[in-house]
Amino acid sequence: MDEEGSPEYPDQESRLKAELDEARLRYKRSKKELDAAKQIARDLGLNTPDGSHAVRKASLDFGQALDRYGDALKRFSQFVMYGSADEH
Repeated sequence: MDEEGSPEYPDQESRLKAELDEARLRYKRSKKELDAAKQIARDLGLNTPDGSHAVRKASLDFGQALDRYGDALKRFSQFVMYGSADEH
C-alpha cells in the first residue's frame, strides 16, 4: 500500500499543513512588525536607543519566524513529494 493510502497520511498531511499555515502567519506578522519598527526608528532617529532596540528586537523575531516558516515549508514539501517529512 502506498503512503497516500495509509490511514495516517491524511492526519499527518493536515498536521503539517496546519504547522505551515501557522508559521506563515507568524512570518507575515513579524514582517509587518519589522517594517513598523523600521519606520519608528526612522521617525525617532536611528541613533536613539528606543529606535535601535525596536529594530533589533523585530529583526530577531523576524529571523526566527523566517526560519520556522522555511522549516515548515520544507517538511510539508517533502511530505507531499515523498510521503514522509523526513530528510531525503
